[in-house]
Amino acid sequence: MSDKTRKLQVQTVTLDKKEKKRGRGRPRKIPIKPKDEEVAQLMKNKRKHQKQDALISQISKDPDSLDVLDVAMLELAKEASSLDFERGEAERKGNDTTGISSKKINATKAIIDTYLRKRDSVVSETFDFQSKKFQKLFEFWAMKFRRCCERSGMSEEQIQHLFQIASEVFEEWEDDALRYIKSEI
Repeated sequence: MSDKTRKLQVQTVTLDKKEKKRGRGRPRKIPIKPKDEEVAQLMKNKRKHQKQDALISQISKDPDSLDVLDVAMLELAKEASSLDFERGEAERKGNDTTGISSKKINATKAIIDTYLRKRDSVVSETFDFQSKKFQKLFEFWAMKFRRCCERSGMSEEQIQHLFQIASEVFEEWEDDALRYIKSEI
């Protein structure tokens, strides 16, 4: 064989390919194995703790319920209390408490924000002024009020005039009513 022939010779190797057919969608998550027994125990403890967590449990039961916000506020309050304890311990030992104090302030702010969100949800969920039921109830009140006017001896002209004034006063009343209700809760 000449040098030219040697350069052109190529060895062809056929590898057995095991093609695995995948189903549709994203492939399964590959579980990460712990590096040792201690880490495995920690991971097991973490999963057990998560199963017992009140917030996870409530969200799993009914994520749209307002009870989720109750549980969230309780969990935030527990963390704020824990931070308060840690701050006291740091103060007792003469350590800097600035970082812990700012975390406590943030936790308290989160509790207040969650409370306000819940209050707004309760008010808007409870009072739907545009619903047919509420419209029917409002009509009932107006009818009862008209009967009171009639029983008091008011003339039909006076009653009409009173209802005309009321319609002007009650124009766009829903927003005012919601603000009033929120201020009372």
